[in-house]
Amino acid sequence: MMPLTIFEASEGFCPFPEPEDVFAERVAEHAEHLLPLAAVDLALVDPELEGTVHFILPIEPDDGCVGDGGDAAFNSLCRENWRGYRYSGGRCVVATGFDFFLLPRLRGASTRRADLNAHYAETRAGFARQRAEIRERGALYHPGLEPSAENRVALAALGGRAPGGNWTVTDFPLVRATGGAADRPSSLPLTEDGRAFRYIGAVDAYRYALTHDCALLLFFDPETRTALTTFDWS
Repeated sequence: MMPLTIFEASEGFCPFPEPEDVFAERVAEHAEHLLPLAAVDLALVDPELEGTVHFILPIEPDDGCVGDGGDAAFNSLCRENWRGYRYSGGRCVVATGFDFFLLPRLRGASTRRADLNAHYAETRAGFARQRAEIRERGALYHPGLEPSAENRVALAALGGRAPGGNWTVTDFPLVRATGGAADRPSSLPLTEDGRAFRYIGAVDAYRYALTHDCALLLFFDPETRTALTTFDWS
């Protein structure tokens, strides 16, 4: 499938879904650390795929990579710069404990905790502004320009080949994707039993949360109903 660029809410693509429509259990605890950016009907990427998958942005980090220092919670899906989710009935749960994040591991008052709390608040505020804009206007627009079809910003790029970038410099097992142009190599992460995840698409996280200058890449394994996200920082 050729890449599909999404500019507004449409059948099969819902920006800013409610947390209770995204997370299967412990909704408040998930929503404390994770921002649901968009819900995607997998059939938009491949008509043979069924179900819904979500672009989900961790509020952390304020510096470094998500998962820094959370080694005790690492597993085959969750590690530095990678976050996995297990799906059932169109909703998901994180694939490890919440001590993967730094904030729950910080005990007592400290400058570091105060700085991280400030980052959480700033990220949530930016997220709320963007959500309010898309609910009012139906799309997001380049700042300072008149709302028009030409001035909309892309909400997602679905399908096609996973882009290259610094996300591929990782200890996560990857495989070179087959097909496509030889001068545009693409990589895919591997499941624990050595199969390639399917590439679903990418969003510019800054469009949704303002504080995260990165692309969020989403992969999915239909056999285990498992999603995997990573982050390409600029």
